Amino acid sequence: MRVRIAAILAGLVLAPIAAARGQEIVEFPLPASGEAVTVASGLALGPDGNVWFSQNILGYAMHSWIAVGDGLASITDAGVTTAHPCGAYEGIIDTAVGGPAATPDGNLWITEDGPGAAESVVFHGVGPCLAGAVSGATLPSYGTSLIAGPDGNLWLILPLATPPLIARSATTGILTTFALPAGTTPNSLAAGPDGNIWFTDFTNRKVGRMTMAGSVTLFDLVTPNAAPGAITAGPDGNLWFVESNVNQIGRITTTGSVTEFLIPTPASQPAGIAVGADGALWFTEWVGKIGRITTAGAFSEIRVPYANASPDLIIGKPDGTIWFTDVRPPGIGANRIGRLSPSAGCIPNPQTLCLNIGAFSVTASFQTTPEGPSAPANAVALTGSTGYFWFFDPANVEMIVKVLDGCEVNGHYWVFAGRMTNVGVEWKVTDTRSSTTNSYSNPAGTPFQPVQDTAAFPCP
Repeated sequence: MRVRIAAILAGLVLAPIAAARGQEIVEFPLPASGEAVTVASGLALGPDGNVWFSQNILGYAMHSWIAVGDGLASITDAGVTTAHPCGAYEGIIDTAVGGPAATPDGNLWITEDGPGAAESVVFHGVGPCLAGAVSGATLPSYGTSLIAGPDGNLWLILPLATPPLIARSATTGILTTFALPAGTTPNSLAAGPDGNIWFTDFTNRKVGRMTMAGSVTLFDLVTPNAAPGAITAGPDGNLWFVESNVNQIGRITTTGSVTEFLIPTPASQPAGIAVGADGALWFTEWVGKIGRITTAGAFSEIRVPYANASPDLIIGKPDGTIWFTDVRPPGIGANRIGRLSPSAGCIPNPQTLCLNIGAFSVTASFQTTPEGPSAPANAVALTGSTGYFWFFDPANVEMIVKVLDGCEVNGHYWVFAGRMTNVGVEWKVTDTRSSTTNSYSNPAGTPFQPVQDTAAFPCP
């Protein structure tokens, strides 16, 4: 007998794990009931401004985890989760990147792996799903990576079709399927800024473009064994995607020119990617980090401060927050929905460096004589973990600082600094999550000794 999602989730308010003052990341645990755990498997921003996610209920039987129920839920900014049980609706909800898809008419759509065939199910507005309100198309096979296309229709992948297909479903239920070049294995879809559908081919190291009429062009990636996965349209008019096998973020123009960027953390296993309100691309790393890359290719990363974290899907909200699923394996802990609030940490200004996605703030002051007076140094960011200060002239760099993640080496963040001046300097690095500050100084007239503090701040 299947465990209904309503019996487990209805009416529950999920409280976050306690976090230190200034914490940028909080995770909301999904509930467990006996030996059943809830696993979030898709994210979408709903018409009510809340984050919606599809989910599976897993039970432990015969020494393995099996699906025993499913449904949809929504979560508010405060972490209040509401279940949306689906009446007689059963099956496995879309677990691919994209999860539920929001269409221009304000409805949320999902795909269902039902007995013998999959179906698109419409959810009107923000209330509980309508019992028996199946108004989409019946699919020839299970559908994944459901998105709202540039034409206002639903687009999805039919990976179990022989061969795999890309399909378009009108909201009225009319289904059209499009064949792909022989051997193509589509993995993830995105609506392109050029009015086409773009997709990744995980197996064959390619990115594809499909017109509304179904014409396909394939583009080879540069790196062998790139394994492109999640893809999204960037704010710069290009398409951005993860390359999980080679630890890279890829960018492709609408004419097919490819650039690849190496992620600073080795073997980070990037999974999901989305656009943030700040105009950067945000991505998850299965090693327990959230990454950020600007359209110019500058990286920042921050560690998720929870044991065994493995962030997967990710979306950005207009308020600047980043939401993600944490897919730690069942048995280690119930799944979680995470929220990263960049503005909750460091807020950059002309005298403050914000490093590692705001996890650390750096300020400095200088004096030309031992008696003073002191003046604030001027901060300039270089990369996600590095910046410099100038004192007298913007063209004259006086001091370079970087904060590195050494958690996997010795359980600490490292602070390094070098200076090209002999004036007196005092500078501070603050961990905004714990409000811990380390102060450093160098007297006027004394040669600056490089700072290599490899035990500056303990990792969360």
